[in-house]
Amino acid sequence: MNALEQLHKIIDESEWDVTNTDDINHAFQEVHDDLSNDKDENSLHFAEIERQAFAFNKSPEKKLSFKFAGDQTLDNGSKIPFEWPDVRTFTIDDFDYLINRFKDTRNTFARAEYGLVIYYAGHLKPNDEVLILLQGLFELAQKYISNLNSNEEGKHYILYLRAVLANALHIAENRKSDQSINAIYKQIIQLIFDIHQTWDVKNEAGLRIAIDFTDFAILYFKDFSLTTNINAFITKNWEFAKNLSQSHAWGAIYVIDISIKLCKKLNLPQTDLLIFKAKQYEKLADNSKQRNNMAAVSFVEKAMGIYKALKDDVNLKRLQETYQQMRTDFSLGEVSQEMPQEESQRIIQHIRTLVKENDEDEIVKTLMFTPMIMPLAKIRLWSEESFKLNLLQNMLPVSIQDKFGNTIAVYSSDEEREKFALLRTYEFHLQIAVQTLQQLFIEALRINKISAEGVIDFLKQTWLSQDNIRRSNGREIPISYLTLLESGILSFFDELHKWNTTPEYLPNLVSATDTLVLKGEYILREFANKIGLPTFKTKPREPDIIMEKTLDDLLQDLEGTLTEDDHFFIKFILTEKAGYNLRNRIAHGLIDNIDYGLEYPLLALVIILKLSNYQFTKQQKEE
Repeated sequence: MNALEQLHKIIDESEWDVTNTDDINHAFQEVHDDLSNDKDENSLHFAEIERQAFAFNKSPEKKLSFKFAGDQTLDNGSKIPFEWPDVRTFTIDDFDYLINRFKDTRNTFARAEYGLVIYYAGHLKPNDEVLILLQGLFELAQKYISNLNSNEEGKHYILYLRAVLANALHIAENRKSDQSINAIYKQIIQLIFDIHQTWDVKNEAGLRIAIDFTDFAILYFKDFSLTTNINAFITKNWEFAKNLSQSHAWGAIYVIDISIKLCKKLNLPQTDLLIFKAKQYEKLADNSKQRNNMAAVSFVEKAMGIYKALKDDVNLKRLQETYQQMRTDFSLGEVSQEMPQEESQRIIQHIRTLVKENDEDEIVKTLMFTPMIMPLAKIRLWSEESFKLNLLQNMLPVSIQDKFGNTIAVYSSDEEREKFALLRTYEFHLQIAVQTLQQLFIEALRINKISAEGVIDFLKQTWLSQDNIRRSNGREIPISYLTLLESGILSFFDELHKWNTTPEYLPNLVSATDTLVLKGEYILREFANKIGLPTFKTKPREPDIIMEKTLDDLLQDLEGTLTEDDHFFIKFILTEKAGYNLRNRIAHGLIDNIDYGLEYPLLALVIILKLSNYQFTKQQKEE
């Protein structure tokens, strides 16, 4: 029995599951060393194939996706794209080997991992074999549900449970014309329904149970409707939301949001849900107000937006009075977050002095340089220290969901989790910094120390005021960057002027936000043109097709050209999935009217100001 066969025996006799992926990877690496010493090339190859099978990210959205990507340097010095693991390198023999492992292994988790690889790669075709995979996924889901309630560590299984159920539903739904598969498909749906309905709302995992399981009912609405009393999801979610509202208003809002989405599918009224959501925003406003936190104004705005949409004049009038008082009386205060007290005091005092003693040009420069945001190098040090201390938390994969509960990013490898730790630390710090930034801006606005005209005059002193020629279809067309920017800036300040001078006026910042964010991307593309960086590329696998680079591609190319601090800030605000992801959320229609506030257009304006500060050398212009 060679080292690989011995490992198979260990896997079959163990209770290893998704929490042991590092153990499994380490075990295969040890097998690699042993087989290398024995010069068993055939077993060595298949051991690596198995190791990669466990390493793939497996999901209905992306099927099989890599954990690492980058450039590989060849012997001649050239570079080619590199992904690991990469299913495109697998041969028919490799898939035949995995099919045999899928059939032979007695470990439920291992069978699911092998089965998902060969299914998503298109090599698990017979329905009887797909049924074996679905039975394994169903058994695995039951095990994870059991572990959820077993002990303190078990609560983390909620993340893995969702992934197992998502794969099971997707596969079963695609093969439900087969009677046996349709039967287990209904079992999976019934399991989801039963767990959702019987879950203790006071259990810590309740938030994810409510959101994820309701999301499944929405995604597979027709089949859930035929198999369960789908309206009961709404009833139970009320219990989840009311319990969460006692200590976690944001959690209650998330549950209400997914419930509203299901109500729309069911053509049910949403008034009660919306009113409850507005009350949660009021609660958040009260908590923020007690801490002298400027976010209170934003929360009141969101609640007012809901009442206005519902034509609830009583609640709207009540909140308008509160809102008017808050926006006129709110003063600069110390932000209660994990920032050293002396640093917080220093920044606040600096703002007060700056607004009082400096002219508009200097205040605009302050917005551009954002001194309230600490250097990335320092934030990275904080993150590294935090990552070392929170060992258990940082060992777990992290998934990022958008407001509709869709997973848009997963951080599972060591490198990815370290990256997420940095993003999380940056976000915590940015929450403080943005509050301070808004306070600076509002204080300056109130005493007429900042205006649309002042900002535009400032930009006229930068490269954005230069005349430019666009060559299109053999013609030279004059273009103006400032003309494109002026509309958004004027709209932003016009709404704020009405807000500052008209009692009870609620600013509509939708147009200003959308315009400034998207024009921020435009300026980034023009920035790339200025330094001779191509903004287009050939379409993957279709080299004859030329396409514009995505904003993510462009930002990656600009790394090293922009300062590290500017690059991280711009990427975090515009495209980072674990950040604001603002450009993508706007471009794909993922922001509702009640989500628009002062923060977004202000951050977009800061990005434009930062980009305007760069200068181009003669060599860059010639290129």
